[in-house]
Amino acid sequence: MNLSLYSVNAFVILDTDGHRVLAKYYRPKGQQYLGGPEFNRGLHSLKEQRAFEKGLFQKTKKAGGEIILYDGHLAVYKHSLDLIFYMIGGPAENELMLHSALSAFSDAVHMLLRNQVEKRGVLENLDLVVLCLDETIDDGIIVETDSTTIASRVSRPKADSTEIVINEQTLMNAYQTMKEKMQQRIGQLYTYAKRNRLLICCRTRDGPGELEVGHACLLKQDHCRSCPDLGRTKLALTWTSVAFIRFYTDPQIDLTKILTPEFLDTYRRVNIPFPENEPLNWAQVSKFFFAGEPNLTASYYKTAFHAALKPISTVGVENIPDLLQFLPSPNAPNFPAQALGLTMLFDQAPREVLRGTNKRYINSYFDVPVRKLARKLFGLPKEQRPDNLVRMMAQGWSYDYAMSARIWLLAPFVHSEDIGDQERQLEISEEWRREIEERVGETDPHRKTMEEDSKDIMALSRLLLKAPVHEGTTMQEYLFFVFRLFLMHTPIIRKFGRFPYRNNLVGRTSTKEEEQWAKDTDYFAFERDKETIRRIKEDVDAGVWSPLHDEPEYEKYCDPGTLSDCRPFLKLTFTSETDNLNCASMPSNSSACDAGPFCIFPPS
Repeated sequence: MNLSLYSVNAFVILDTDGHRVLAKYYRPKGQQYLGGPEFNRGLHSLKEQRAFEKGLFQKTKKAGGEIILYDGHLAVYKHSLDLIFYMIGGPAENELMLHSALSAFSDAVHMLLRNQVEKRGVLENLDLVVLCLDETIDDGIIVETDSTTIASRVSRPKADSTEIVINEQTLMNAYQTMKEKMQQRIGQLYTYAKRNRLLICCRTRDGPGELEVGHACLLKQDHCRSCPDLGRTKLALTWTSVAFIRFYTDPQIDLTKILTPEFLDTYRRVNIPFPENEPLNWAQVSKFFFAGEPNLTASYYKTAFHAALKPISTVGVENIPDLLQFLPSPNAPNFPAQALGLTMLFDQAPREVLRGTNKRYINSYFDVPVRKLARKLFGLPKEQRPDNLVRMMAQGWSYDYAMSARIWLLAPFVHSEDIGDQERQLEISEEWRREIEERVGETDPHRKTMEEDSKDIMALSRLLLKAPVHEGTTMQEYLFFVFRLFLMHTPIIRKFGRFPYRNNLVGRTSTKEEEQWAKDTDYFAFERDKETIRRIKEDVDAGVWSPLHDEPEYEKYCDPGTLSDCRPFLKLTFTSETDNLNCASMPSNSSACDAGPFCIFPPS
């Protein structure tokens, strides 16, 4: 064990091609090489460092691992989209300490880059990343393991030289300062209300400041007796009240009451609406998944939006715990069905029902925890994995139903922009392909084009038009097509390091090469609505999340008798003494303003 303070030999960031993005090798004063010459073998010259990094990348490029002993060095590592972070120490170093330092650095970088930790973002903000590293490690010594502290030191705002203590100002200056601050607060509240289509009414003393909101209130006047006429599009506020208003996510939502076994089973059955214990009509299966016949979007919305997606969206992506804890033991008989339901809820439900600015939540929010879940599910021993056919059929599922269901367990890998995840899904797809070929005695005809498909960045947009939706479609025809579809996601990631068609939905700027690809594919899967793109980019740049909005097209299918959050009312109260904001659900027949001066309602 290394008993000195010098714990870190090197820190390295590589991209998914194994190329160096950032590297720092430590040689503290007083030691020719950190940890002794035997620990630093191969890290002396640039040539040796490059060779070491190349070999290390080959061993760690697949996602799923966290620690490796390679070439006499202990390395802990972490994948992040198209990057891999490495913290390297001697072979006798404390791996938990290295991992703690790496996690702190990674989390701090995520805070500073607003969760857009990818190669382009790191290079554009290299100064922040290097400062972040220096705040974590000083000459090989780990000096900080709290990510919030690291991020705050790097991003400490400049002192406001115009800030003057009130008691040192003249009376008129004090009044002017207070007026400006209150106007700023009112403006922030107005922007929030307008963006989220809310009407804010209040019980206040007569005071200055009226702002037009321009949205009618859902409730009748007797629901908010102390508010002004709800037929008017006015917002009356006192300055002193506005100064203490805050809006924030609620990390205290109890997900165990949402992600129940009954709910996960229900959502799985809605998503795969075929008999569980009978042979399937594969033409119907193919038409359902590729042609949307029949269209069950309203059912997805009714089942998942208010009951799960909307409340989960308020938790904050960084507060969503490990999803594996919501599943039974891997040895439990119903583990495959529950794992499938949870995976489909986070991976498929957002893609099925979210529209407009809500789409930002698909890739930047719900995809994040479900990718982690998929890595853990497929990291289990093979006999415990939820895709194990023996286990699936032991639940009473037919072979056909099990085969139609198991492919959705791979969806988080297929949708991932991490090349390690993509390669993992190719391995599993090949494993399943061989099982089918052996069972039906037929070779996948697409094997002839696999090498070509793996390099064709245009193939995905063309292939979707060739789905086998004809009568007489067989199981193997359908599944071989799905495996080919999975394969065609990979060359796009290898080429661009990300899916360009997501750029507009996550607030990214497309490169010239990506713009050309978009034109060549006729803007395949791109968001084209300019207002949606503008609002998402505005939110990303501001580091905020606009709440999920209801979809009027499907809201009529929502049943208030079964979905308690169908048309929620939000009551907000605060006290200026404690500067706290308390939120509580309020039934529609309540007097909205009885408990405090402010109430916010969704529009009709």
